[in-house]
Amino acid sequence: MGTSMLDRAKSLRPYIEKAATALSDDDSIKALEMFPRWKADAGSYKKGDRLTYNGTLYKVLQDHTPQETWTPEAAPSLFATVLDSINGTPTNWVQPDSTNGYAKGSKVIHGGKTWTSTADNNVWEPGATGAPWTQDTAESEGGESTGNSETVPEFVKPTGATDAYAKGARVTYKGSVYESLINANVYAPDAYPAGWKKVTT
Repeated sequence: MGTSMLDRAKSLRPYIEKAATALSDDDSIKALEMFPRWKADAGSYKKGDRLTYNGTLYKVLQDHTPQETWTPEAAPSLFATVLDSINGTPTNWVQPDSTNGYAKGSKVIHGGKTWTSTADNNVWEPGATGAPWTQDTAESEGGESTGNSETVPEFVKPTGATDAYAKGARVTYKGSVYESLINANVYAPDAYPAGWKKVTT
């Protein structure tokens, strides 16, 4: 008698998982079933591998041999939640860990507004002072347009490290748009020119 459908599906599984490696993070989130589930007895994981655990997609951050207690939820140094990638449909913003910040160009929804990340490894909350996000111009009010569908908020002097500007954050200052070149930037563009790059005039 012929091979059952279940047996055929099992035989195709390695090919499905191999094909899944070519998917972008955006597409991967929509096709969790294509990725292997985390297993303590998997042998080894390589940096960049993607896998699922408790219904969430994770990316492996470093080569390692799995252990029973090193689950993706319990070992943030080994795994990062796949949030999204650039050019995808905006998803609800989630506070990332230090190992899985949003990529430059990622789009999220937060506070009922759509935001685009202006820096890689972005772990800051959209809308926070100095956070490297821009609000979509169709929804925003005020600010200076850079001419590329991005509205940039006015510079506000930070009170300290908690509201300092992150590297990649953009501000409007004295009629020009500037981008912070450093993290924890508490200076105005004209007070510390080395900390800012003029983007438009």
